[in-house]
Amino acid sequence: MRRFARGLSLPFPLLADPDRAAIRRYGVYVRVNFESWNIARPSVFLVDPMGRIRFISVGAHQRDWPDSALLFSVIDST
Repeated sequence: MRRFARGLSLPFPLLADPDRAAIRRYGVYVRVNFESWNIARPSVFLVDPMGRIRFISVGAHQRDWPDSALLFSVIDST
């Protein structure tokens, strides 16, 4: 995970959830559906430095992700 994150050079941390505890608490865990099993729906939760959630996107299917420009505009506005 660290090597992957370093290769991206992002201006924010990435967190791993190997036990799937966070995806269960955020309500995006999928045990089984027609296109996946035992993973999260594609989801983005942007949390500000005060711990407040500023943006939520939960995809309808595995290829449903928000636009990167939108995400960076939310990040820049916090």
